Amino acid sequence: MVQSTLLAAFSVAADLDLEVFDGTDLVRRVNAFDANSKAKKDEVSRLATQIDLNAGISLLEIFVVQANNTEKTFTVRQQVLQRICLTAALTKVALQLKLQDMEVIGALLPPPA
Repeated sequence: MVQSTLLAAFSVAADLDLEVFDGTDLVRRVNAFDANSKAKKDEVSRLATQIDLNAGISLLEIFVVQANNTEKTFTVRQQVLQRICLTAALTKVALQLKLQDMEVIGALLPPPA
């Protein structure tokens, strides 16, 4: 997920802030960056990701614009959902998220126009 998130950041010419594992050049975290600076309600505006080596997983964090133009942060663990959320951010598509606490466990794309 780190590589995909970095590619997304490069594609939108985002300013990046990276963290690496101590004593290595392995990226541990890509801090939040603007993926869709003009995001509307239910669109992903920012992305971040991190690797948890102990658990052996990569997490994607998405920042979704709410009705009052604030952002709410959600965690995405499932790889398929990570790719859907990443693509939705880059293509500026609103998502209907299915949540369990603050974790995305499902996502619906709008029907084609």
